[in-house]
Amino acid sequence: MFNMTDLPISEACERNKEPIFNIIAPYLEKGSNQRIKKPKFFEVGSLTCQHSAYFAEKFSDVDFITSEIRANQETLKKCLSYYKQSFKNLNGPEVYEAGFNKIPKGYGAYYTANTMHIMSWKEAKTFIKDLAAAMDEDSVLFIYGPFKYHGKFTSESNEQFDKHLKERDPQSGIRNFEDICNNFLKKGVFLKEDIKMPANNQLLIFSK
Repeated sequence: MFNMTDLPISEACERNKEPIFNIIAPYLEKGSNQRIKKPKFFEVGSLTCQHSAYFAEKFSDVDFITSEIRANQETLKKCLSYYKQSFKNLNGPEVYEAGFNKIPKGYGAYYTANTMHIMSWKEAKTFIKDLAAAMDEDSVLFIYGPFKYHGKFTSESNEQFDKHLKERDPQSGIRNFEDICNNFLKKGVFLKEDIKMPANNQLLIFSK
């Protein structure tokens, strides 16, 4: 069995998991008027499991399902084998890859962090379509990451990050907030909140 020192760790996940949790917590807390009706939480792009594991520790009555693309399944399985020793409500791994399969329906919450800028815009639009198809009127969707507004970066560091992404893959890059929202709107999914987060990131909250 793996121990903590064997695991891949994302420093960014360690930094941002608590600020993200503070925003989504009311949607998972018993007695909250924002509480999701179905205590099932599906994460797209889990990889190291740090977010879902942190959330699972805080909310033992919510079922957290992790997922990744096929190429990252071994990393996800390795991390899950460690965290599932402590958190029985942490499950997976599911396989989701835009353009190859669908996101399962029936979850109260859908969540993804730092994925939109990794994929191509064509894949991102497919991802949006798949999320919209999976959601129902009781679902809530959380998308975390950097975005441009009216085609402009919110910081110099985000502009440099975008250049780095494009050097690695010309089809990747930080997405326009308006393009994301408009594509969701076409599918009947509406923006509820756009919350400014640390390190020039945003947390977008959508409902259907």
